[in-house]
Amino acid sequence: MICGYPVRLATGKAAIPTHLALRAPLPGRGSTQDGSATPHCAHHFGFPSAGGVPAGRGGFLFPKRRWLWVVFFCISILSSCSRPHQSLRIFHAAGLTPVLDSIRPWAESELGIELQTEGSGSQAACRKLTELGRQCDLLMLADAPLVGGLCRDFCDWRLDFATDEIVLGVGARAPWIPDAEINWPEALFKPDVRLARVDENQAPIGYRTMLVLKLTEQTKPVPGLLSNFLSQCKMVVDDVSRLAPLLKSGEIDYAFIYRSTAWANELRHIPLDPRVNLGSPLDDYSNAEVTFEALTAGTRRRVTVRGEYVVWTLSIPRGANSEAALRFVDGFLNQPEDPLSPHGLKPLRPPRFYGPKPVWEEHFDRAQYAGELAK
Repeated sequence: MICGYPVRLATGKAAIPTHLALRAPLPGRGSTQDGSATPHCAHHFGFPSAGGVPAGRGGFLFPKRRWLWVVFFCISILSSCSRPHQSLRIFHAAGLTPVLDSIRPWAESELGIELQTEGSGSQAACRKLTELGRQCDLLMLADAPLVGGLCRDFCDWRLDFATDEIVLGVGARAPWIPDAEINWPEALFKPDVRLARVDENQAPIGYRTMLVLKLTEQTKPVPGLLSNFLSQCKMVVDDVSRLAPLLKSGEIDYAFIYRSTAWANELRHIPLDPRVNLGSPLDDYSNAEVTFEALTAGTRRRVTVRGEYVVWTLSIPRGANSEAALRFVDGFLNQPEDPLSPHGLKPLRPPRFYGPKPVWEEHFDRAQYAGELAK
């Protein structure tokens, strides 16, 4: 029996199930060289003549090379029964959705792992674990310090694997585009410009937008840039993936997004000065900081975030399906074809590990050991 199908390979009467046998000839379906009729199934599929030799009372006929048919049938059944035997639940930043979608077939075919992905803002992904009591096997976030911050009681290490940068996304019907390409701080506040942003409590792109504006205030004579932007935003959404369709449809004109989001959604965008785009490891962004009220476990508290360049990270929480998660992470970071660059992300070569050294030595020694996880 193969996957529930009764297959018998013995010769003689009823060598294979009757519903798979080549039945006796039907009138008008052709004939063999000796004058006997060609079996209907053999005629239809182009098999060699059965030679007109009956195979028992049922009148079944077999081709001379019947073993080829049986082997082909068994291989087909086995192939159709091949299914992933493990599932992996991933809470991830919404910006990683295109990357995970692109490697989903690889994970199923090569690793036997079915990815069960849930995209959201990075803070929202953390709160599923820390406040809602939900479990996942892998966290993939757009802001590395969240692992040692919001998730400090659930995660013991992090592995930084890619960087990104902030760009100004341009809507399909945006006005003043030539002006924005020359001097975007001025163009954003011209008449009839519709702005949108991400909630800083839901996703890092929210407070990173604020940091970009703060840094720009320090490099250009544009006083009140941050406060003016916040007051003129017509729409606030919960993660960066919500901004992309709004820009693409022309419902909004400008919004700050990741370069990877712009690439994945084929959005027109304006690159920003490396001194403000949070994308250069050679620049110091820490002289900018923003403070906002964060909602944690139902209580509000003031949070201050300093500028630093954008790093994407991952971690396996305690109690997760670590065997499947480790296999996926190893394969994900060591694929022959880079899955990150085509989506606008810049891979860290090598990745950087923060956490207990024994964990690094056992599982991630191809990564650079960067020290203990800051909490």
